[in-house]
Order: sequence, then structure tokens, then C-alpha cells
Amino acid sequence: MRWYEDLLARLIGAIPGEPDAVGGTVSLPFSATGYTAASDVAARLVRLTAAQDEAIALFPPVGEMTFCNEGLQHVARAVGCEDLNGLMADQELVRVSLLPDWREDTWARAVAHAQAGGLAFIGWNNPNGHGHVASVAPRPMQVSPSWGVPVPVLANVGEKNGYLLLSACFREALEHELRCFLWRAA
Repeated sequence: MRWYEDLLARLIGAIPGEPDAVGGTVSLPFSATGYTAASDVAARLVRLTAAQDEAIALFPPVGEMTFCNEGLQHVARAVGCEDLNGLMADQELVRVSLLPDWREDTWARAVAHAQAGGLAFIGWNNPNGHGHVASVAPRPMQVSPSWGVPVPVLANVGEKNGYLLLSACFREALEHELRCFLWRAA
């Protein structure tokens, strides 16, 4: 069972005040007119997480070659964004900084956006070689053992694929060198 399945089961078809599937009472943070909104969020979360799972599986490293750019493009296309197609990681960072559908923001806002099923990613333009990008997973931030601060969990495609703390994905980068972008955030 994936970590989000219980949450999704509770959101989809939930009726406030009625018992839910696990014996609790459903309490949703929106009005009766918001049921469609809850289903939309649930559908976006499923689509985002499925795409992240697929990217992790589809783009393993080959020798010293990694495919973070393609992993991010796979996730972006799954949620309807074609802005990154055919670009390398460094080019993706430059491109999104110029497009109106993208905004640079904080890690905390990126996590909240991902938890609503939105596309967010963190990237680094490496001055000594290839940069790196990774999409933000819709999971709570966790304290990084190496950095000592809360950081996002990322769906990382790179030297090591998987759901990793930001600090494990960007070991060579300094915290202030990382850029965080959200697509179509309100």
C-alpha cells in the first residue's frame, strides 16, 4: 500500500459527518460545493505520484550517464506541462525562469503545491558540469541529517533513483544555489 492511498480513499466520495472506511468521522476542509475539488486534488495526486514512480523506474543511470532531465520531463508531461521537452537540466532551469506559468518560490510552498497534485521541482545549475533537477514529492518535509533543517522529499532520477531528501540529491550544491519552481501555482 502506498503512503497516500488511505488519504485518497478518504477524500474520494467522502461525506462530511459520515463514518469513513476506517471508522472515523469524515471532516473535510471545504464546503459541500467542494466535493469535486477534493476529487480533482485526489486525481492530480494520483497522476503526479504515478508519474514520479514511473520516472524513477524508467530512467536508471547507465554507467556515469544520468537522466534527471528526462525524468522531470516525464513527470511534467503526465500533469499536462510540455514546457521542458527536449531540454537538459541547466536549460530547464533557464526556460522556466522566463515562462509566465512558472514561478520561483520556497521549498515549503513547493511541498504544499505538490501535496495538492501540482508540479514543482528543485534544480541546480552546476558551474563545473551538468546541473541536476528533481520533482518535489507530495510528502511532508523532513529534517535533513546532513543539513540540520527541514527539506523536501524529491522523486530523484540521477546517480541514485528513488524518493530521497533534497540534501541527498544535491550533495555538491550549497543551499542558496538551489532554485525551486512551481508550475501554474495560484
